[in-house]
Amino acid sequence: PGTPAPRRDNAGRSGGNTADARFAIQAGAFRQARGAEELAERLRRAGFEPRIVVVPGSDLRRVRVGRFADAAAAAELARRLRAAGFTAVVVDDAGSERAPR
Repeated sequence: PGTPAPRRDNAGRSGGNTADARFAIQAGAFRQARGAEELAERLRRAGFEPRIVVVPGSDLRRVRVGRFADAAAAAELARRLRAAGFTAVVVDDAGSERAPR
């Protein structure tokens, strides 16, 4: 039978209203765009839906998954990411994210 397909049922989608989303899971932060893009691709292949963002006061490109109004829901996704072999830190500044230039 082989390896089961990755779960895509909410593997990185928002948990609730994104306008109220304060929390996200950060899987990495990079000075170079290439590092962020490579991690984002690995996450996609694992069934997650990453995005690359910047936050005010930093030029680092952050690779994040999910948006949540609730820290407990964010922690559950962080657990799933760690179980899949990724670094996962719950952050509370998702509301200030912007697309990189």
